[in-house]
Amino acid sequence: MKNKLLKFALFTTVLAGLAGCGTTPTDSTPTSEEPVSVSELTKEEKIAVMQEVAEFVPIVTEDGTGTVIYSDQVTDLKDGRDLTVRTKVNRFGNLIDISWTYREGLDGAGNPLATYEVKPIDEETASVRPAYPVYDLVINSSGQDVSVVPPVAIGRLYANLAFGGETLRVSFDMYLTPQIRIDWKKLDVIRDTEINAVVGARGYITSIYPDYDAITIQDGAFALTLYKTQAYSGRGLKIGDFIEAAGSWRPYNGLAEIGWIVRLNLADPVEHGAALPITHEFSPADFKEWYDAETPTEQFLTALYDYDSALISIDEPMTILRAENREAVEIALADLPTTNVHANIILGATVGEGTVEIKLSISYHVGPAVQQALKDKLIAAGLGAHVTYEGILNWFNEPVLGIMSADDITVVA
Repeated sequence: MKNKLLKFALFTTVLAGLAGCGTTPTDSTPTSEEPVSVSELTKEEKIAVMQEVAEFVPIVTEDGTGTVIYSDQVTDLKDGRDLTVRTKVNRFGNLIDISWTYREGLDGAGNPLATYEVKPIDEETASVRPAYPVYDLVINSSGQDVSVVPPVAIGRLYANLAFGGETLRVSFDMYLTPQIRIDWKKLDVIRDTEINAVVGARGYITSIYPDYDAITIQDGAFALTLYKTQAYSGRGLKIGDFIEAAGSWRPYNGLAEIGWIVRLNLADPVEHGAALPITHEFSPADFKEWYDAETPTEQFLTALYDYDSALISIDEPMTILRAENREAVEIALADLPTTNVHANIILGATVGEGTVEIKLSISYHVGPAVQQALKDKLIAAGLGAHVTYEGILNWFNEPVLGIMSADDITVVA
């Protein structure tokens, strides 16, 4: 930002004099107890107030990252995100109104300038969706990306400020990087997608591996897993956030999964009619039904099949039978790994006249702290202890309990 500090000092001096105090104004609080009457300000002073707002108040931010976009630089938008803009700003007890338009016409190369869609969010903010160029992802038989990618689009967004009868127009110039065309689908139908097709899904985050190897999302009853999301680990995502993500649909050993993520943003659950995640109540009998099914077709009809990656609870106590490594070799509880090694706890339950064994899958992606906490809890309980479960239903060629925290299991008498 060119000479921001100098400009800020000059405008602060002007505004402090207008407000009758020496403090710097903040974004939403008047600079004095008594609002400055707009009628007391000259045209030049009103324009100076609007210029200060345009330059120093974050009136344009990028969704998902919170990056502030300034008017005195060209912003390169690469990830297809929307923008959040301010439509009202409080200054000196008076509101500055801001409306948003865009420049139409052609760029220097004769290409149409990008357009923008503006939708109100509330009384003070709006969502702006830039018209990114889009294209279809094409992979040849050798696995090479041979997509025909359109050129980067250029767009100019205008902030039209109005204050005390005066107006000021400020421009925000942007490069819009082409985005892969995304087929957004509901989580209950996404399993019908062609393997390796680019697909988009939206849901509330229900779990995040500490190393961001995977994130699970859920919308109402249905869920799926986002695989290899390390590129988005710095965005402050947390359980309960509603996000939209797009990537290659590629189920893994029965787990509904999107990998090769090309977009991951915060989204508005109200706009998409999202339902809060529900916790499905299952019992060991549901697992036995799946294991007893003689064909894949019969397994598809069991209660568990459609709910991998979803939140579940098993309130019927299960017995800790043994610990196993990933090769199904029995190990002592004291030998459960706390490093980059997977392990399983085998839980058992009696169902009618039969029994069922259920795997509690301990992925090393939960991190050594969780591995150690779970190990301590299991050793303290001991073989033969009874536990209940509330957490994620995972899948690895069979339904497994995808534990994320030692708190997901409860030791019962």
